[in-house]
Amino acid sequence: MADIYDTWKGQGGEKVSCFAILTKPAVQPAAMVHDRMPVILHPEEEDIWMDRQITEFSRLKELFRNYEALTLKVYPVSSLVDSVRYNLPQLIFEKID
Repeated sequence: MADIYDTWKGQGGEKVSCFAILTKPAVQPAAMVHDRMPVILHPEEEDIWMDRQITEFSRLKELFRNYEALTLKVYPVSSLVDSVRYNLPQLIFEKID
């Protein structure tokens, strides 16, 4: 997934880090669940996304195209995954082929 992050020193000299996952309008089948989805990078694009020498947004935006919807699968999960209050082993999804 495409994300952005930054780290800097706060006013008191403490290290401050922030992180955000980039989203875009959802494609099917993800759109059945939510109107947004993460920007998913193809494995061969990860090095381009991580290259600090690339500063032109237009070059990076090319990576935001739709991931092939056929490769996305939707699985039912517990509504408990929507809350940070729960950290249960039962909430870890393991794909079984």
